[in-house]
Amino acid sequence: MDIDKVELTKTIANNIKKIRKAKKLKQNEVCNRIGMKTQQFSDIENAKNLPQIDTLIKIAYGLDVNLLSLLDNDESPESQLIYGLNDLDEAEIEFMKTTLDNLIKLRENRTN
Repeated sequence: MDIDKVELTKTIANNIKKIRKAKKLKQNEVCNRIGMKTQQFSDIENAKNLPQIDTLIKIAYGLDVNLLSLLDNDESPESQLIYGLNDLDEAEIEFMKTTLDNLIKLRENRTN
């Protein structure tokens, strides 16, 4: 299997940026969590460098996500929805839970 390093670098960079912004974190906040220089983090997030695996593990820890989420190249609507849910506040989350509960009940009623 041939890995395109340029594409991999871009995928990782995009995922880091997308996750960081969804969690409303600044670069320096992530860097403080993991003991990384802001310039190094910025270079990774802007696809200037392909990080080593130990660096990726630190970044995943700093973003509070699993390592695979940094490597995932899934642009499906489902994946985008999951990332978008990170932007919701508590009231919006409660609204979504109620809406989903109602949808489940509606579907159950249709099958009965």
